[in-house]
Amino acid sequence: MTLRQLRESKYLMQLEVAEKAGVAPSTISKWERGLTQPDLRNMRQLAVVFGVTPDDIKKAVEETTADANATENSSHWEQPGKDDIANIQSK
Repeated sequence: MTLRQLRESKYLMQLEVAEKAGVAPSTISKWERGLTQPDLRNMRQLAVVFGVTPDDIKKAVEETTADANATENSSHWEQPGKDDIANIQSK
């Protein structure tokens, strides 16, 4: 379960989580997109907010990061480069 899935399973908005965890809503967004990761203190805060263990948060962060990396890698391969487009146009 990713951080976003965990938040949604608790029927919480990013703003609510941010206020309860003492961070900016943009920080929650970055964590959920795997752009940054919460530090240990913030992981503990998230565990309290979501009513789960810190280990559950750690697993959610790991899954979020893995999903973000998989999305980044797949989108890299799906988008044609300049050479691909030029090659297609010349045929």
